[in-house]
Parts: sequence; structure tokens; C-alpha cells
Amino acid sequence: MILRQVALIVAVLVIHSSFVFLVTGVSTPETPFQLNVTPALVNRYTAKNMTLRCDHNPGVQTEISQVFRIRILKKSTSGWSLVAEQRDNENSPRVTGNLTASATVNSGVSGAFLQVSWLDVGEDNFGVYICEVLAFDISNRLASVPSLELDIHEFEFPTEYFESLSKETHDTVIALKKTTDSEIPSLKKDLIGVYELMGTIHQNQSSILSQIDNFETSQSSLKTV
Repeated sequence: MILRQVALIVAVLVIHSSFVFLVTGVSTPETPFQLNVTPALVNRYTAKNMTLRCDHNPGVQTEISQVFRIRILKKSTSGWSLVAEQRDNENSPRVTGNLTASATVNSGVSGAFLQVSWLDVGEDNFGVYICEVLAFDISNRLASVPSLELDIHEFEFPTEYFESLSKETHDTVIALKKTTDSEIPSLKKDLIGVYELMGTIHQNQSSILSQIDNFETSQSSLKTV
């Protein structure tokens, strides 16, 4: 118990002083925690709601018994900068920038996660990210477990993609033009029919008005007699 308290004090000092990892082992391709991005191919013009999620890798055995902090960091020219962080004694994640985050730390290793999302994707979203989990192992030793670095590049659509879109758009326009051309004679005929119907209605209206005038004239003559 004393060892755990001492380890926690050391961890807190390091947490508040810098973003240096407390590495107790070497990260291998099979790390207990993984960092993934959704969608897998990110483009600022097509992607919405880009999401980074750090969670337990069920395919890797680990001696971690208790997680008390998860954070996602981004590499900068001066080192690593904080994106989001969740500690076991806080209700919600701390975040940096215009993003949303959700997390669980106290649900056990298998349920621990930290997820961040950006509604809009821009230049600032691209770069190298890493997830770091601070925890105790089964021997009550403090361990910092980093994920593999995740390098997010902007996916550039190949020229063939835009060419296929252009061809598809061109074919759609041609098909619409053919449909419109074939319907024009019918539309003209319908329009002529509408004009003829309006002329008939106008003639009938004039006839009715004339009959009303004749009726009123005859009524006036009867009153005079």
C-alpha cells in the first residue's frame, strides 16, 4: 500500500511537470492499448466527425490491473502536446481545442477507453498521435503503457477518382438531356392544350356575361311595362 501511494505521488509530480512518459518497458507492435482513427481514410473535403479512440487491445495479454489515467497526445515541434486526458478522480475528460471527448477509466482494463471527435476536419487534424495509459500492474508497480504512434495523413483522391466522377456526371447530364429532349414535344402539346382550354373558358365566360346582360335588360323591360 505504501509503495502504491509513493508511486502515485511520483506520478502526480510528473503529470504536472511535463508530458514525459514513465516508460517501464519497451512498446512493441503488440501493445495492450491501441489507437485507431475513424474513418480510416481522412480527407478534409469529404470526412466529417473524425474520431480517435484509445482502448484495450483484447488480442494482447497484459499485467495491468488498474488504470487511473488515459491521455491522447499529438507530436509537435517541441515534443508532445495534450489533446485529451481522463483521470480516475475526474468526472469528464480534459480537452484541448475544438473537440468533444468521452471516456471510462474505472470500469477495468478491458472497458477503459478515451475517445475524441472533431466535427470538421482541417489541417490541424493531421499529424502523429499516441495514446498513453498510466496504471498499476499486478505487482502494484507503476507502469506507463504507450500505444503505437498513429500517423494520420490526408488521403488524396487519385486523378482517376475525379475522372470517374467527371464521367459519371457527364453521363448523368447527357441522360437528363435525352430525357428532356424526348419530353419537349409532349410538353409543347400539353401547353397548347392548356392555351386552348383557357381560350374556351374565356369564350364561355363571355357568353355567360352576355346572357346575364340580356336577362337584366329583359327584366328592366318587364318592369317598364
